[in-house]
Amino acid sequence: MSLKAFIYLEKKMHEVTLTSLDLRGLKEKVVELLNKTKNSNSSIHFKIADNSGQEINNDQQLQNAFQTQPVFFFVHFNQSFVPFFFIHLFFFKKIIKLIKQMMRINIKKMKKKEEEENDDDCHKIVNPLVLLTGAAKYENLDYLPGVKTDLMILRKLFEEIYGYKVYCTYDPNNPETESLTFKQFNIFLNDHYSSLIKSNDDNYDSFIFVWCGHGNTKLEEGDTLITSDDDKYKSFKKIQEIFTHDTDVFLNKPKIFIKNACRGNEEPQKRKRGTNQQQQWHNIESDTLIIFSTTPGKYIFDSSDSNKGKGSYFTECFCDIMSQNIKLSKSLDDNVRLITKLVKQKALAGQIIQTTTTCDRRVFLYNNYYYLSNTSIEMNQNHPWNKANKKAHEIVNQMINEKQQGIIVISTNIDQFAKSNNKKFWQEVPFSMMINSKEYLKQKIIIGKYSICLFCSKK
Repeated sequence: MSLKAFIYLEKKMHEVTLTSLDLRGLKEKVVELLNKTKNSNSSIHFKIADNSGQEINNDQQLQNAFQTQPVFFFVHFNQSFVPFFFIHLFFFKKIIKLIKQMMRINIKKMKKKEEEENDDDCHKIVNPLVLLTGAAKYENLDYLPGVKTDLMILRKLFEEIYGYKVYCTYDPNNPETESLTFKQFNIFLNDHYSSLIKSNDDNYDSFIFVWCGHGNTKLEEGDTLITSDDDKYKSFKKIQEIFTHDTDVFLNKPKIFIKNACRGNEEPQKRKRGTNQQQQWHNIESDTLIIFSTTPGKYIFDSSDSNKGKGSYFTECFCDIMSQNIKLSKSLDDNVRLITKLVKQKALAGQIIQTTTTCDRRVFLYNNYYYLSNTSIEMNQNHPWNKANKKAHEIVNQMINEKQQGIIVISTNIDQFAKSNNKKFWQEVPFSMMINSKEYLKQKIIIGKYSICLFCSKK
């Protein structure tokens, strides 16, 4: 959901983008605009109203206002009689011109976005199965405390920021999960595989697997994941086969495998490439993207930022970029390129990300909640709001053809302006006078809970 809004302040419309849906942030935007306005005092008390003229008093009302696009807010100063939904006849022509300009700009942006995210040209990830696995504690190999940090911030990224269902082998409330034996690893994988087979769950639109811990590269088996019982390991290729070859749940769906494996203590001969090593890195399946946090022979570097813990540069950069670009139309490939540059810069070229893909389309990751809620409204052609907007567009086109000047208001509580008990106040309000006057209110149509009102000037 876009957090873009338009604030009507001192006879001017300002376009802003909020950082979050809380009233405090909106008020700070208003104060920021006031400070930029000459002869304005930011200490002036003001109130804010939404599209329908309802005063915004709390975060919930602000969130409700963003359910209707585009979002307009109107600033009301306490010392004046400026109404919550102040629209003066003098500004009819200017506001109509502004709305037309905004519509043209939005149409161009929508067309560009549609071209970039055409259903036939990309995979849209909204509801993936996410498995986060890793081992920090080993019997003989080095202890990797950064693995715990990596798994926790990855879980926060996918679960809290993107709204995905995440399963993780590490539980910070259970110290024993710092270790992951070969048997425990197999049980974890088999449980999720069996669950997919039994339920035949087709709700998942993709698959994401992550490993953090020690790893290796063997000549015969390709990349391996070393479990806490050091003498045992799991072939990276075998894990891919479980979820790409052994089941068709993810057939024609994107499958993403991320290996963030520490290779710092590996002997060079263990990572020697054979002639067929390129093929052994991954199972040749369509719609598969594999991300290695480093290339054979390169080390994994931990973050030096003590405030973020001692996780790896890769995970830190991956989560930062994916969080920052969640509202942008950037494919996973584009984000990985940015992550690669950032990791290379932080590690002074000592760590280079490597990717292997069989995807023939770009992959986009979307926030689960906002994408589904917005899509359901757009797909519901019978939604009263859509009907009201369609009718309003018809009236606008008719007015343009007849060369009329006026404005159309779609509101859920427009009659409250006309029925206010504070008659002395509302008699001074031009908009309330328009509602009560047959001279200006030329047409009123009710669709569901929405009122469509057409106001025209005397001429």
